[in-house]
Amino acid sequence: MANKAILLVEVALGKSAEVICSLKRLECVKSAERVTPPYDVIATVEVEPSQAVERQLGMIDGITRVAVCRTLDSARVGASYGIPA
Repeated sequence: MANKAILLVEVALGKSAEVICSLKRLECVKSAERVTPPYDVIATVEVEPSQAVERQLGMIDGITRVAVCRTLDSARVGASYGIPA
């Protein structure tokens, strides 16, 4: 069963469009768009428990920080889904 989360992403100056394109190439990313500060990009992801999204995000040039908000419908206490709590 896929778990849904919202990613609040901060990016390096001038890298928003590049980061959005890179995020949209990831199979687990369902949407990604630019938003007003304090974050630069918001993305919705759906991941299987075995997917290591954190590693994939670390490979995207321009991402400086990511806050992950798991949706209450898919969050499970004590389980790891490849995204930080």
